[in-house]
Amino acid sequence: MSCPFDVRAVSVMLDSPVRRELAERVLSGDAAVFLLLESGDRDKDDAAARLLDSTLKRLSSSMLIQDNVEDFARRMGIEYTLHPSQGKYADMDVRFSMMRLSPSDREEGFLVANLQKMAPSLASADSNGPAAFAVFARGLVRPPLPGDSIDAGSIEDVCRTLLSPCSCDTDESELGRYCLMTVDWGKAVRDQVPLGEAVLPPALLGLEELVAEGPATHQAQGEVPLSWSPVLRNTILVSAAGALAVAIACAVLSWRVLRRRRGT
Repeated sequence: MSCPFDVRAVSVMLDSPVRRELAERVLSGDAAVFLLLESGDRDKDDAAARLLDSTLKRLSSSMLIQDNVEDFARRMGIEYTLHPSQGKYADMDVRFSMMRLSPSDREEGFLVANLQKMAPSLASADSNGPAAFAVFARGLVRPPLPGDSIDAGSIEDVCRTLLSPCSCDTDESELGRYCLMTVDWGKAVRDQVPLGEAVLPPALLGLEELVAEGPATHQAQGEVPLSWSPVLRNTILVSAAGALAVAIACAVLSWRVLRRRRGT
């Protein structure tokens, strides 16, 4: 992805409607959201979408999370207590969903480019159809199911892997990569704040706005006033010290030269 460097470009990099929807679904309880990156071939894209939708609905109604956390915690020596609403070894329902993403969506250019980097063949002219990416946890994106690999068995394998008791034994390359999102995951999960407060578009402020508003406006809003950064302050101090040292050295040298001339 290449574009002029401006406020809008940075905003598109940090946030987009699809990423916001992904975060909201995960925080609402989806175990994973399968993001279908379309190929442009309508027949293949629609067929993959129908297969994903039907398979995920079936798995959502039949697949359970076995509460093996207690056993794992005991083996690792970690104190663990079941939530009061759970019985011992209670089964927990799960939910999966899917979304479609068009590579021509201008607002999603940054997301599309990053997904295509995870599978370079998707960006080529001979791409074998769409690809499905499972997004889960704090925005982790698993390696994709490309083209003909999008079948019921492969989708179920991915879902079962995501529901395994612990990912500690999972190879790092299989976990995937984090998707850049403007989400305070800790605040959303730990403090149970409303989704609207945890998933917010970034508030970008351009230089023009900074100059126009000035420090007083930010202080009135309860923000930290604008000030020199430590790096800038230290740079100025070092430069001043260097200039002073050079001035002293020049003075000493001039004094010695003048003294020699007087001696001769």
